[in-house]
Amino acid sequence: MKTKLTIALLLLVTSTMAVASDQGIEATLQQQYKDKVLVLCHPLKQDSPQFDSDGNPIKNGSEGPWTIYGAILIEKVILRPDKLRLEGNRVFVRFDDKRKKLVFYEFARHKARVDPPVKEFVPVEIRLSQPLDSAEQARTILGHVFALSKADLLNSLPEFWHSYLRDNFEYGTDNPQGPDKLSGEGKQSNTVSSTTDHKDSTGEIFRCCKDATAPKPISTPEPEFSEAARYEKFTGVLVLEIVIDKDGRIAHVKIVKPLGLGLDENAVKNVKTWRFTPGVREGQPVALQMNIEVSFNLY
Repeated sequence: MKTKLTIALLLLVTSTMAVASDQGIEATLQQQYKDKVLVLCHPLKQDSPQFDSDGNPIKNGSEGPWTIYGAILIEKVILRPDKLRLEGNRVFVRFDDKRKKLVFYEFARHKARVDPPVKEFVPVEIRLSQPLDSAEQARTILGHVFALSKADLLNSLPEFWHSYLRDNFEYGTDNPQGPDKLSGEGKQSNTVSSTTDHKDSTGEIFRCCKDATAPKPISTPEPEFSEAARYEKFTGVLVLEIVIDKDGRIAHVKIVKPLGLGLDENAVKNVKTWRFTPGVREGQPVALQMNIEVSFNLY
């Protein structure tokens, strides 16, 4: 009887210590991440995304633009022995013409409007294979699910985002202003990137239209609006740098000036289908690099 009582007391003490440990880690995480914007490495089109501790989605689902489905303003952190749960509201990313940079913002709320195209409140659940021992261990697991630095963010996004984001804003918990701050003043330049960035099967790439005659469009269908941009009645002009190869096909695309709200992804996907008669230099078709504008207007 005494042995059973001793075992019961040990189990109670162990359980109490585990709860106290969880509460301490939870409090640390709450202090560190509350009111911060974190971007999911996998921006799933789900109301309640779930991941394992390696950052793999548990439920199958398609991913959407990070500017719509990726960013979450963290309000609450909940730690249990078998799961880590972060609750918050989605925030969206769009280009602010006045500030000349990308900004996080919430959907405008108007009584006359229907509900936003995506649910604002989103709980993110991470299934744990074992209880956590420290806040640092929790941070490591969070780093598998969320981009905690600008390098992580760039690694999680398509290449056409890299140049603009690398040069135009800071992001991450290594930013003294916090991961919820985007900085930079939308540096724009007329300088054309080095052609070594794009060299592949296209061979040498020339500048349009200094070094060769301009390509002529054959098929340039307009991209579609995203539901988020239509809901917000958000319009603007997106600037892309493209390389048109010797066959008149699009060999490379990157963002020079974004719009956000999923319009960038729609534009890039669409532009990749465009066809041209190729540029010509000394009577021969050549690959040309040029900037183009893609307008999104509501009529």
